Amino acid sequence: MTNVNDLLTLVLPLKGREDFTFRIMEHLNQSKFPFKLIIADGGKSEIIQKALSSAGRFPNVNYRYIDYPFDESYSQFYRKMVSALSEVQTPYVFTIDNDCFPVVEGLNESLAFLESHHDYSTCRGQHIDFKLNPFANSERNLLHGSAISINPVYFDRKHTIWNSFENNNPLERISEWSHCMNVMYYNVHRTNTLTEAWTFLSRNDCLDLIFCELATALNALVCGKSKVIDSPYIMKQQNTPSSTSKDWIRKMDILDRMFVEKWTQDINQLINDIANKASEAGNCVKAEALSQIRLALKNHYADRLFSYLEQRDLAKKKANSKSVE
Repeated sequence: MTNVNDLLTLVLPLKGREDFTFRIMEHLNQSKFPFKLIIADGGKSEIIQKALSSAGRFPNVNYRYIDYPFDESYSQFYRKMVSALSEVQTPYVFTIDNDCFPVVEGLNESLAFLESHHDYSTCRGQHIDFKLNPFANSERNLLHGSAISINPVYFDRKHTIWNSFENNNPLERISEWSHCMNVMYYNVHRTNTLTEAWTFLSRNDCLDLIFCELATALNALVCGKSKVIDSPYIMKQQNTPSSTSKDWIRKMDILDRMFVEKWTQDINQLINDIANKASEAGNCVKAEALSQIRLALKNHYADRLFSYLEQRDLAKKKANSKSVE
């Protein structure tokens, strides 16, 4: 009988935010994290390199540290992730950032579900985003605080973040997902499925990191069903500094990005790849798949554009009212 600890590998990509890296490693060490861990370091910190290369620093964590070239571009980041995933020897994989805290009980339940439901490509428990409240009368500290605040939406079972996608037809699953706020980036995935998504990102050298979420979700949904179970499996801190480059694409809003030629090329290539998989599986002809996936992504972005425009108009009204005062 396979030991459950041999089923899952955690992949932790690094770049900067060294204090957060030490925090998560201390947490994993103290909690005796039972699963395998691959650390894919694309940063420049010699302190991190020295600490994680030392076998005795975190004795309760079964990890492998890989020092990659610096993530000077998204292209290098994509290559790093493909390489790290090629090192995974377990049937399931789970990717997090260094501002996250995995919950072992929830991961075990996700693994148990996937082991007994082979028509599902991915599963997760309750994803909880939190903000850290700093100690009173102290300097701003993003690592430790007096309490955490959590958006109540994460406990609202009617919210779309709780939706599973269990239709037998992959195109219907994609259509249902398109109307939901359900990101699958941090899900437990079958290793081959997640590797396919990152291979697409690297092969096409996608312009925008938003394609990490899109490719992960669409590839998972075309390959199998998706399940959300009622058990916390990850907590992710929101008020942390970004580890990604502040380049020109990240300074643009979603509407502006859509008018960039390479962004349009990337979305069309993703649609084509997913349509090929749907048609090759015998679920439909490619023309039908292309049409349905395009419609799904139109719906997906229409909801977000309406929300963005409402927020922008509200911000303008507030700014105008202050100028009048």
